[in-house]
Amino acid sequence: MTRAMLCVLGAGLLSGCASMMPLQREPVAEPVPDPELRLGGGYRTADDPCVRAGATPLTEPFLSSESDLVACPIDFAGRPAFQINTGGREVTRTENWVVYRVPIVGPTPVPDVVFEERG
Repeated sequence: MTRAMLCVLGAGLLSGCASMMPLQREPVAEPVPDPELRLGGGYRTADDPCVRAGATPLTEPFLSSESDLVACPIDFAGRPAFQINTGGREVTRTENWVVYRVPIVGPTPVPDVVFEERG
């Protein structure tokens, strides 16, 4: 039986067991305060909880002419559906908001149509 197994079986009563067991922690980033965001109106509709995010030092690296920046409340249960429906990709977070880069979808191209003159 290995020393680690003995530690588990001894429920940590053996001295030195704690030093053998590595702590496994996820790295945690410090949350960015919300004043780092400039928020606008609803993105999909006027009452949409996900809103446009304007240019600030926090969002500037993510600005693009091909996408919108949209912030959704961190506790909004509809965030997964928002991502799926809009193609949004998370780019940063603050204490209360998740910021997404959402591709701008242009108008649907109309196929070339040839009209015949009737006389």
